[in-house]
Amino acid sequence: MDLISLQAVFAGISQAIKDTKSIVKAEGAFEEKGKRADVLSQLVDIQEKLLDLKERIFELQEENHELKTKLAEIDEWEEKKEDYELIKTEAGEHVYRSKNQPVHFACPKCFEEKHVYILHDERCPNCNNYFSIEKQDSIGGDPADSFGGWMGV
Repeated sequence: MDLISLQAVFAGISQAIKDTKSIVKAEGAFEEKGKRADVLSQLVDIQEKLLDLKERIFELQEENHELKTKLAEIDEWEEKKEDYELIKTEAGEHVYRSKNQPVHFACPKCFEEKHVYILHDERCPNCNNYFSIEKQDSIGGDPADSFGGWMGV
């Protein structure tokens, strides 16, 4: 029900109250069955409209609460999102890096779904995707660098 409908209902209520008061004041007005029935009919209509209005107001209050909650969630996410930037790692992966200390990396897949999951050992704890952060040396480098040198010495 929109504002114009509400105004019309309240105008009807006001008019019915005025009519009832004038009928009550007038002597013998209730003896006329037609007027009495008309006033009672108006009062019943008003009661029904008031109940409908109460129900609609309750629905609008619930909707308003839900929308405020959604807006708060959006605002919270936007604020959190400002703490991260999308970067390309040395290894060529795209991840989100925190702008604040301690610096950490967040899963880009989960970030796009508005969740921040910090990568542990370059793996997302939520979706289990792996993101290489540092460039790995190619296999076949200096054998002395592997296994503590030649012969394990």
